Amino acid sequence: MKKNFIFFLVIVNFVSLLFPKNNNETNYIKECVNNFYYKDNYKNWIMGASSDLHENGKNDEFYDRNKLFDKDLSTSWVEGVAGDGIGEYILLQVYEDGFLGEEYFNIKDKKIRVLLTINNGFCKNFDLYCKNNRVKKAKITIYDMSLRVGQNETVVDDDPEIVLSDTILIEDKMENQIIPIEFSLKKNHTTTTPEIILKFEILEVYKGSLYEDTAISELKVIGSYIEN
Repeated sequence: MKKNFIFFLVIVNFVSLLFPKNNNETNYIKECVNNFYYKDNYKNWIMGASSDLHENGKNDEFYDRNKLFDKDLSTSWVEGVAGDGIGEYILLQVYEDGFLGEEYFNIKDKKIRVLLTINNGFCKNFDLYCKNNRVKKAKITIYDMSLRVGQNETVVDDDPEIVLSDTILIEDKMENQIIPIEFSLKKNHTTTTPEIILKFEILEVYKGSLYEDTAISELKVIGSYIEN
């Protein structure tokens, strides 16, 4: 693979503007969620990744973040900066059918278990898997925020609040890996619906034999309440 360095410079400058302070990061997360519910009609995130690889001869969506949940191991999200992609990230919704939608009164401190499922690397075939970087260590940050659901629109009602920040280790294998994560909500959500966002940030990689691109084929997070 060959990086598009013009794109890289644009992304570096763009991200430096987005994330100089935590306040700007929370604003960006709110914008991602609002765009999902309003602009993109509940289909795909318009934003939510720090960068994507743009490669000559391929369309702009070829390696974008929506490849992470297309249930196709022959596709992959690939970060788009020079080097190994350390510090690049993905924002993901924590969801499940019925999850957090039916009981959102007095749920502060209620325990939630999230299962993070990942197919590490470029899993199209073993050759591409070995040639590209795979994630070895990642920082997980989970945000609790409130949605106000109206008849005509769904919007973020407040600022995201961090409920967990931790690191996880990921094995160097193509097979499916499931990593459990537990935490408690900090907001009451007495009149709003909870929205939980997980930030997955690359901290360390298994080096590819040929390319510096770090790839992930599938990544999803499913949550459920832990019964007392």
